[in-house]
Amino acid sequence: MNQRKGDKLSSLANDQLLPREELYKRYPRNIKLNIGIPDSSLSTEYCVPLTPQSVELLVYNGHDIFVESGAGKESNYSDKAYSEAGAVICKSAAEIFQCDIILKMAPFTMEESELMKGNQLLFSPLYLTFQTQESVRRLMRKKVTAVGFEYMKDENGIFPGTGLNGHDVKGGVYNWALTSLSGDVEFLDAMQEIELLADEIQPDVILLAAGADAHYSDPLSSLTFDYPGYRAAARIVGDISNKHAKGRVLIGGAGGYQPFDHTPNVWATVVSEIYSTINNVAV
Repeated sequence: MNQRKGDKLSSLANDQLLPREELYKRYPRNIKLNIGIPDSSLSTEYCVPLTPQSVELLVYNGHDIFVESGAGKESNYSDKAYSEAGAVICKSAAEIFQCDIILKMAPFTMEESELMKGNQLLFSPLYLTFQTQESVRRLMRKKVTAVGFEYMKDENGIFPGTGLNGHDVKGGVYNWALTSLSGDVEFLDAMQEIELLADEIQPDVILLAAGADAHYSDPLSSLTFDYPGYRAAARIVGDISNKHAKGRVLIGGAGGYQPFDHTPNVWATVVSEIYSTINNVAV
């Protein structure tokens, strides 16, 4: 019996005994994302993390998107636009915070962390210096993985929307990114470098977005500017305008989360200081 088996085995060609490659058919992983977008407008954050076009793309790829009613209103995106893109419109934040992934443009609050079911992924600004120990511990107890937008970097170490720690020069864009808790001294150091750069560029007009969210008392700020810094920086802008742009400055109000206090005061301070500088210098 054993001999016959051996004979039969020995009769096989050598190449028949060698392992052969075979194509492996890969099956797609059917991962379905469950994404919630709460309304952040009460925190005076008017941006929205996903546009209706982005929602449509995600829904097309099999994911579920839940949007709290009114979340896109301040960005001129209606509930109808989100609904037509395939999102489910929810009437309450409680529904949104049951999703597996939460996208927010404003930092989470204690009340929102209470609504979270746990084992979730939160994408938002965190501003940890302004969070209480209890709010962070609550996220830990609920096993929430929180990803702070302000801590994200690309492969070159650049923060989104800010550039490097220091100034970054790419394609004609000059960006002075200040580190967290920078104050008036760092602010004016950067402005003086910008003044030197203006001597090289010689701008025809100055376009200024007067952001007030860097004021030390702003609830979402990670910087510590004060009015003396804003005034000194505004005078530098005025000097640049006088020297190169014949006094032409176009000023717009920018960020700020204290609509009835420091935000309008900072804007007024910057505008007043710039135009008093322009008026007092012969051009």
